[in-house]
Amino acid sequence: MDPEQQESKVKQNDPQNLIKKAIDEREPVTHGQLDKSLQLAFSTGLFSLPEMVFDKGHGHAFVSYSFVCGSLCGHGNDLVLEKTGKGWKVRKTCSSWIS
Repeated sequence: MDPEQQESKVKQNDPQNLIKKAIDEREPVTHGQLDKSLQLAFSTGLFSLPEMVFDKGHGHAFVSYSFVCGSLCGHGNDLVLEKTGKGWKVRKTCSSWIS
């Protein structure tokens, strides 16, 4: 995947474009148009998952991820995971963001 190409798609499909047009040009926006804009933004959003960092014993890990679908469209978390007998479990959320 080309990150620059994907970033261009995210900007093109940003729901803020529709909202800005409604505000700046005073063009009415229907619920249907807004729903379609959000669906398009979600379908072309960019999910990032950098390399995980483990402790020496590989019993704990730190992971950060984000999903960006526009200027004011996305979310992300920084998590501490712990390996248990049933798999990896989230033990702490260090930070979260929503846009």
